[in-house]
Amino acid sequence: MSGVADDQSARSLVRTIIAMGESLGLDMVAEGVESVRQLQTLAELHCAKAQGYLISHPVPPNSISQTVAALDQFGAWSKLRGNGNI
Repeated sequence: MSGVADDQSARSLVRTIIAMGESLGLDMVAEGVESVRQLQTLAELHCAKAQGYLISHPVPPNSISQTVAALDQFGAWSKLRGNGNI
């Protein structure tokens, strides 16, 4: 997602990819999200799912539910998105 928050060309490309996925009925997930600005830009582009170091570093499979619960407990999702929606 490098450049999506600051580079108009990158933003345009991501917008087009999201639109293509939506038109095909695909569930789009942005990979490599490392900053709040990137996540907020993706939300503006109507990409509701993301993964990357901003959200969590890799964890073992048996720790996933605990990691998600910790994010929910502290309201991290709404803080990252800036609007209370995920």
